[in-house]
Amino acid sequence: MNLFKNTFFRKNNLNDKYLNIFLKPFYSSKKGITTTVFSWVFMTIIGGVLMISIYSILNTYWTIEQENNNLEFAKALTNTLNVRAQSLSVSSATVFNTIPLMGNKDANLQCIGGEFTRLSIDGRELIYEPLNEYLDIYPFIMPPINNELPQNIYLILENFNFPMSISPMIAVVPKSHIIIINQSNGPTYSLFQGILNTRRSYQQLSFITWDLENGLTESEMRTQIDTLNPSSVVFLDFNENFIEEYINTQFSRERIPVYHIKSNFQKMPSTIDLTNTGRIVEGSFSYTYSNHQSDYLITNQLNEDEPKIFRFYDTNDEITIFMFSLFSTPSNFECAYNSLIQRSEFVYELSKNKIEIILQDPISTNETYCQSFLPSSSINNFYQSIYFSIDQLYTNRTHNLFTTSMSSPYLIIDSIDNNQLNLNSHSCQLIY
Repeated sequence: MNLFKNTFFRKNNLNDKYLNIFLKPFYSSKKGITTTVFSWVFMTIIGGVLMISIYSILNTYWTIEQENNNLEFAKALTNTLNVRAQSLSVSSATVFNTIPLMGNKDANLQCIGGEFTRLSIDGRELIYEPLNEYLDIYPFIMPPINNELPQNIYLILENFNFPMSISPMIAVVPKSHIIIINQSNGPTYSLFQGILNTRRSYQQLSFITWDLENGLTESEMRTQIDTLNPSSVVFLDFNENFIEEYINTQFSRERIPVYHIKSNFQKMPSTIDLTNTGRIVEGSFSYTYSNHQSDYLITNQLNEDEPKIFRFYDTNDEITIFMFSLFSTPSNFECAYNSLIQRSEFVYELSKNKIEIILQDPISTNETYCQSFLPSSSINNFYQSIYFSIDQLYTNRTHNLFTTSMSSPYLIIDSIDNNQLNLNSHSCQLIY
């Protein structure tokens, strides 16, 4: 401004008085602008602080409300599972109904270290110890659920018996979980045709048969799968070379889990094997291929090792363990299988401890635990034979019917059943 004043006004011989008159409006305007700008800046800062404070309060409120909602959901789910599981009788029966609690949610079951199961809803783990304890104790499986309609999610329960009631097995399965059975595999196809005909409630799920020779082509099957908007897909008993190439080609970039199961029956149910008069089923299965890296330790598809083997046994022509493997991804089923081993240990040890208590005073077994004319020594033989048979089935957590290949375990079950009948005929305390 001084430069302007010296070069213009003095050069033109103007008086300072006129200079001041000329510049006064500019000084006043500058002062007014400064005050106004300061006021707006101040208001903006205060407004921003208020908005941040309000957002922080609302965000805290929303977080608390979300945690409360998750807690209420976890309580309701735990209660539902407890009530349903406890309703199962000793003889296994499938209970089938919708479970709307899981509807319109993104739900995932996470397996931690192949042993512990945790449930996540809409990307958040449910922190509720009673539910976590329930998931850890009972064999619980669930494929991913992606905003499925409430009426299309089913709760499936069966009691696993071998030879006594061991544990309820629980599955939450959406209709968008697709199970594709190889129709060309005669025994497997016949087995599941019988199951779907006798247990019509299973027809509410998405079972599909695929005849490679006379049915849909590979591309047509992919189109049919897509029309069902799947959240997960499992193939059963296909040729391994074919199905691995098919999954790798068609589903390698899919986010949904897609995998293949190969079964191996040593004894088919009596509906298929007419010589199986005892109706005791045994076999094994493996998850041979998956499009998810989290399953590779089970499928072993990246190395020369064989896939992990899951053994199954059952009574009364049931295939509970094998059936439930169809409702679970490989990694999640491993968790459920380990839970089943733990539950079996508890039940088998309980039976053995019961026999040990009975045999503590072998001389008075008949007088204390039976009403028979047989001497106590004869009664004790029945109990000891049962103890030996049960210990064969489950010695400890590393040596048992699940982890060790057994020769003819059905013969052991026959021995237990015969001795149970002898004890019953003499009005003795039964083991189970």
